[in-house]
Amino acid sequence: MSINGVILLNKETGISSNQVDQKIKRILSLRKVKIGHIGTLDPLAKGILPIVVGNNSTKFISYVDDKIKTYEFSLKFGYKSTTGDSEGHLNKQEFYEPITSKNIVKIIPEFVGKNKQKIPNFSAKKIDGKPLYFYARKGINIPPKMSTIFIYSLSLNNFSLTNQIAKFTVKCSKGTYIRSLGEEIARRLNLFGYVTEIMRTKIFDFSINQCCEIQDIKKNNFTFLPIHSFINLNEIYLNEEKTKSIMLGKYVKCDDSDFFLNEKLKMFNSKNNFIGIGVFTNKMLKPFRLINFVPNFS
Repeated sequence: MSINGVILLNKETGISSNQVDQKIKRILSLRKVKIGHIGTLDPLAKGILPIVVGNNSTKFISYVDDKIKTYEFSLKFGYKSTTGDSEGHLNKQEFYEPITSKNIVKIIPEFVGKNKQKIPNFSAKKIDGKPLYFYARKGINIPPKMSTIFIYSLSLNNFSLTNQIAKFTVKCSKGTYIRSLGEEIARRLNLFGYVTEIMRTKIFDFSINQCCEIQDIKKNNFTFLPIHSFINLNEIYLNEEKTKSIMLGKYVKCDDSDFFLNEKLKMFNSKNNFIGIGVFTNKMLKPFRLINFVPNFS
């Protein structure tokens, strides 16, 4: 029996997402099985990290819906970090006026909506085939790269006047760098600032309270979720004859007028088994991305 599905893991700090993949691969003895993840987390970050296991699941990672994510993060004022977080070298800001929660709340609306954001030098964003952190570690100066992001909501959860640490919750688009957001908030307040903690609490329709820990995986106390539950596409159900044709790479007739031309659809057989992604075109359904086997119809 093949192993396929998604494990919702509560990632711990101090380990990269790729290292998590390999750790789980060793725990489950999946030497020849492909493994990946949805939505990379920095080593500093913790929280929900969907681990995708099996060839019939990893092949659909690029079609999952991870456009909107929710994070909680802590921002320390009065210091600047070379990496934007606690892993970098810190420089203290001299002679600044301590702020209050009112100062922070006042500027929050400025960050909600569509914005341009500087991509951190210490990030996995690739330039000429190499991640930015490769150049940063070698002291190679790369012109700042900008990306377009969207902040759906940003709220202040708590502020320590004594420690000058603010805790936020942000709901944001894919590609948002929380370290950069923290620095931008501090800069708007005419302060140095760096992120001390990041926790992702939600991705797609899944939240952190649904996650298991590494120890749970070691004890085989976890559940595989189907990869199709992470794919936000309309569904179409096919009878046995059409399913067999689709799995052979053939087009099948589809008279459903509710679908748009060239719309991608999640395809299921008559037993509700996910069989892949198809494209609706000219009243026909054509296979686009298929699983590697034909489910048993008996």
